[in-house]
Formats: sequence, C-alpha cells, structure tokens
Amino acid sequence: MTTTLDSKKRAVLAPFSPGDVIQIESQGDDVLLLRRMKPAPDKQFQPRIVRRKNGDLVVVGGKPITTEEVKRMLEDEE
Repeated sequence: MTTTLDSKKRAVLAPFSPGDVIQIESQGDDVLLLRRMKPAPDKQFQPRIVRRKNGDLVVVGGKPITTEEVKRMLEDEE
C-alpha cells in the first residue's frame, strides 16, 4: 500500500479506523511498523428530535425508537 502525506504530515490508512489506538515502532530510517492496539470504541448515538425548516419534527441519529421514547423526548423539550 502506498499513500502520500499532506502538508500537515497526515496520511489516510485504509486498514485503520478513526479512533483506533496504534503502536508505532521505528525499524530503521525509512521503515515504520504500525500495530493496532485497541480498535475504536463503538459509538452509541442517542436519538434526538429536530425541527426541520418546514416545522416538521423528525428523529435523527441512533436506532429506531418507540412511541414511549418519543413521548419522553417531547416532555424533555418543553
């Protein structure tokens, strides 16, 4: 795999995900070894109610929610 650094010395490496903890070992002048020590934690998105420009209320983020959760969110917003 070959990649190019940008002006801030950053590179995108396909095998890794944002948030991964990696160990970097120097094995010579031009050789670096990267090892994933801990994968990125799964993000739990909280659903929330958002009012669109046309006035409609929609639930964004997270998994589908129940009617009870919608009632609770509406009570919290008031």
